[in-house]
Amino acid sequence: MTYSKGPLFVFHIIEKNPIFSRDLSEGLRAACTYSTAQIHRDIAQAMQSICVTRDRATATTKPVIVIAGSISELDSSGLTHLATQIEAIIVLREGSDPPDAVAARAWLSLPSPFTAEAFDRLSIELPMQ
Repeated sequence: MTYSKGPLFVFHIIEKNPIFSRDLSEGLRAACTYSTAQIHRDIAQAMQSICVTRDRATATTKPVIVIAGSISELDSSGLTHLATQIEAIIVLREGSDPPDAVAARAWLSLPSPFTAEAFDRLSIELPMQ
């Protein structure tokens, strides 16, 4: 299933590995056809870009932060605070924290390895956030 109505998702993929970042970008854009993706190598670069992008955003765009890491890393970096301020959706790649802990934050999870089914599931869950 492909999401084709509603907000334009602006994916901010924070990933150092260029192979993973490309796979994420391609999978997300295939599942969410009305979306764009920006790849950032670190949290600081991403935070700066997210602020600039949000300043140019319209009422129909929705920022989505996709990152691997732990909840505590996101909290200590300030990324959680920024996401709350700009009403961004956080998608945490599974691995560091249990999915229940991620869901308790009202965040979404993305399993690894990435599959078309996982991206399709995410495309259904995103508009509900």
